[in-house]
Amino acid sequence: MPLIDIYYTNNNFESKRKIIADTVYSSLREILNVKEGAKFIYFHYFKSGDCITPEQLWDISYSNNFIFIKITMNKGRTQQSKLQLYYKIAEQISQQLDISIDDVAICLIENEPVNWSFGGGKMQFVA
Repeated sequence: MPLIDIYYTNNNFESKRKIIADTVYSSLREILNVKEGAKFIYFHYFKSGDCITPEQLWDISYSNNFIFIKITMNKGRTQQSKLQLYYKIAEQISQQLDISIDDVAICLIENEPVNWSFGGGKMQFVA
């Protein structure tokens, strides 16, 4: 079950939250076989000046449409499946929001099953 944080500074995206969330979630389901219904998605809007991001990095130029997606989940995915996930999310969001694919950055953070409790003070992933 992933925990997804989506950061952005363009307030035009406020009305596009569902599109962004559905895109990230459906990509996780399709490529990484994430459990159905496992939607823990949080949006973080920052006013201009509240975030510092580079104008350019690794020959990629960023605009005020920059979206940063952080996905935290159990470890165990291959490099190839992660690459497929990154591309699918970036491509779909860029098309649906009419922004550059370069403005979609993703970080996948993996951890151990013992690091999760979904309530009740229990470790649901640990038998």
